[in-house]
Amino acid sequence: IADLDCSGETVVDLFAGIGYFTLHFLCNANASVVHACEINPNASHALKNNLRLNEHLFSGKCIVHTGDCRDAPTIGVADRVNLGLLPTAEDGFEAACRALKKEGGVLHIHGNAYVGAQSLPEKDLQRRKYARKLISELREVLEDVKPGPRWQLTVMNITRVKSYAPRVEHVVVDVKVSQAAPTLTMKLRAIEHSVISLLAKALTVVSLVMYVRGIRKIRYEEKMKDLLGITQTRRMSKLEKRRVEKLAREQQDTQDAILKASIQSIIEDAEQEAAEKGKKYPPQ
Repeated sequence: IADLDCSGETVVDLFAGIGYFTLHFLCNANASVVHACEINPNASHALKNNLRLNEHLFSGKCIVHTGDCRDAPTIGVADRVNLGLLPTAEDGFEAACRALKKEGGVLHIHGNAYVGAQSLPEKDLQRRKYARKLISELREVLEDVKPGPRWQLTVMNITRVKSYAPRVEHVVVDVKVSQAAPTLTMKLRAIEHSVISLLAKALTVVSLVMYVRGIRKIRYEEKMKDLLGITQTRRMSKLEKRRVEKLAREQQDTQDAILKASIQSIIEDAEQEAAEKGKKYPPQ
């Protein structure tokens, strides 16, 4: 951590303890803001004392949150999140993903990896296997917590800290989380979805027009006959029929104008939606 350059960054330390990582982020890595979360009130008190004793060594700002890290107000603020909990930090994955900014960031995940009693190359292989498992679990949490974009998770580094127990090592996996650029297939699917949506709306409008016109034609004829005092039991004269048709046309024109305005509004909304999706996923 002391070798990192966190200038201008906001860091969230989910399991801060007494500040063994928090202080390094502030004093050596030059983080601008560190959110230190600690559920143990005694450790939180010691953390505040350590910050006060070392405040002359850093210029950044540290905000201490005493309580469960999952309840801390750190959503969408972090460029970098530290998960320093052993034997595993899996309980903090959701809080870590929520804390990352919308464009992503870096996760430093501590954990115990079983490496066995093999040779050094075999142990390295076990560390990579452990990292792949973390990536798989992280992806599921990330897609649930931040749905929408397609996320790309890249293992930047796997560091052995120390031996934790026989055949078990304390390791740190540094993971970069970023939004993957939309592929050609994704763009085509987005365009296809927009076209299908537009066609569905057009078909709905056509069906609506045909239905409304059919109903209104029947109602207009019945209404005009009532206005003219014509019963349904006798045939209309030519003069009466012309008067009925004229009144029906006048009211039909008025209703058509209202209907056309409504249809135009629906079409404009659909075109605007398609245009917005086209900007998000422009065709190649």
